[in-house]
Amino acid sequence: MSQDIADAVNVLGAFCGQRDVQQLTHEHLEQAGYSKQADVLVLYGGSILCGVDVLAEAMRAGAARRYVISGGAGHTTEALRSQVKRAFPGIDVAGKSEAELFDACLHDRYGLHADYLECASTNLSVLHGYIAECRVGGTIARMLTAVLLRE
Repeated sequence: MSQDIADAVNVLGAFCGQRDVQQLTHEHLEQAGYSKQADVLVLYGGSILCGVDVLAEAMRAGAARRYVISGGAGHTTEALRSQVKRAFPGIDVAGKSEAELFDACLHDRYGLHADYLECASTNLSVLHGYIAECRVGGTIARMLTAVLLRE
């Protein structure tokens, strides 16, 4: 990859990946102007395994009351299955959704599980509809006042 392309990718990454909160802890949430604990933290599916580590850190810090992993089977699922197979050889990846795979990795590495797995969405647009439905329908909580979304 040329340096120009690498520089352009880094500019896009810095813009799209801005963090409102430096760490998902009570202290950092309050410093950023949020309540010290969100109602729900959502880890979006995809193919980036380090999301499991970020989620585990947030869970251990008590960043939210409930934790959701979201992701059905979509365009990134096969890449995730391949990564999970390499990094977690004991996990059966066949037919698993992204949410199920991330939760299995979370359990294998940290002994933790998400409170809810959303396994039906196939892309972010569909997912936002499911999350909104959970907010209105009270599937996760009566009323969500703060939601942390982590991709």
